[in-house]
Amino acid sequence: MAARALRYQWFEKIRHEQGYDFICTAHQLDDQKETFFINLLRGTGLNGLRGLEPLSGKILHPLLFASRNEIMEFIAQEQLPYRIDSSNLHHDYLRNKIRLKVFPLLDKTYPGWSTHFEYTLQRLAFAADVFEDYLRTNLKDRIIEHDDEVRVDFSGFENSKHAVAFLYEIIKGFNFNYPQAIHLAEALKNSPGKKFLSPTHCIYTKGSTFCIQQLREEQRTTFSISSLEDITDYPVPFKFRLYNKDNFPGFQKNPRFACFDYDRLNFPLQLRPWRQGDYFQPLGMKGRKKVSDLLIHQKIPLYRKKDVWLLCDKDDEVIWVVGLRTSEHAKITDDTQNILQIEIPQEHVDVLHE
Repeated sequence: MAARALRYQWFEKIRHEQGYDFICTAHQLDDQKETFFINLLRGTGLNGLRGLEPLSGKILHPLLFASRNEIMEFIAQEQLPYRIDSSNLHHDYLRNKIRLKVFPLLDKTYPGWSTHFEYTLQRLAFAADVFEDYLRTNLKDRIIEHDDEVRVDFSGFENSKHAVAFLYEIIKGFNFNYPQAIHLAEALKNSPGKKFLSPTHCIYTKGSTFCIQQLREEQRTTFSISSLEDITDYPVPFKFRLYNKDNFPGFQKNPRFACFDYDRLNFPLQLRPWRQGDYFQPLGMKGRKKVSDLLIHQKIPLYRKKDVWLLCDKDDEVIWVVGLRTSEHAKITDDTQNILQIEIPQEHVDVLHE
């Protein structure tokens, strides 16, 4: 469970036991800016850019109007004691990199940018509210919960220029991503009878309607890859390129690429979540290593470990900790004749290090 979720569970427990009305946090305007840029880099919609609300359930954010400098000036003026988390000064985390490197550059390049930022957030929040109101008004009667599935009648919207945006708002709560919304829109328009998978749910299309069903536990564990057709409907999209050794363009340093000796791979390959107790032999090492040790070495945050996927052969031998490290299994050697290159989106690499 994410550390943030544990903290807020503890806060809520205290609030309930002590009979308090709200939980107040010290989030301020600079936190809003950092979150905005993190979500922008990851790829997000209006809700991801609007930032924190002053009141969210029982969570109150009373300092969103003030910048970090304004708060520090007030502390100095009133001679108040305070504490700084030393981890905020490290450059290991994306949030800190944005705060310590990007913001000073923006201040130097365009000194007035921060002044207008609060108004930009307000306009984004207004636009998000308008969009949500439109969806509720126009789609509420088309989304029907029936037994263990959700049925969506999308007829009349297939040709809308906003079809992808509408679909993403409908399916994102079921752990589907934006690229899948793009492909779902294409399927509803041109390719009836398609299937899309998230880590927890499955979408089946039929004409201009589709059903969302929760996966059974045994369905969540493994996604099979039996051919080299590009995959867009799995939790991690894959692009496959098969080269003869003579026309191989060379290795890519970016971890979103992985290369294997195609003739040594045992198909079907299996894509599955990382589990405690998984071992593999990292490329260049003689011994086996726990995947959990690799995640610690790579400084993958606890709350991101659920996003770690393994690519295995049919015998469950790990060949790639996706986006992090390939294994010795099916590695390329001097005897390799055919090279399989697999590419994943950059966002699936970036999200592991946030």
